Amino acid sequence: MHGWYGYGPGAVAQGFPWMGVVMPIVFLALITLAIILVIKAVKRDSGHGSAGTNAGADSKALEILSERFARGEIDAETYRSMKKELEGV
Repeated sequence: MHGWYGYGPGAVAQGFPWMGVVMPIVFLALITLAIILVIKAVKRDSGHGSAGTNAGADSKALEILSERFARGEIDAETYRSMKKELEGV
C-alpha cells in the first residue's frame, strides 16, 4: 500500500525526481540570502559611529549654535567656547 498515488517512503523520488536536484539549490540560496542579510545588518549598525555621520551632526550643532548667537540667546564668549568644543579644537 505504501507508495500508492505518490504517498509513503520513496514517493518524492518516484513522483518528482527533479526535487533531488532543486531542493539543495533552494536550500543553498536561502542560506546565502540569510548570510547576506546578516552582513548588511552588521555593516549598517557599525556605520553609526563613522566620521561621516558625526560630521553631519556636528555641522547641524554648529548651525544651531550660530542661530542662538544671532538671536542673542548666548553671549560672544559662550558662543566661542561652545564652538571651540564642538569643533574639537
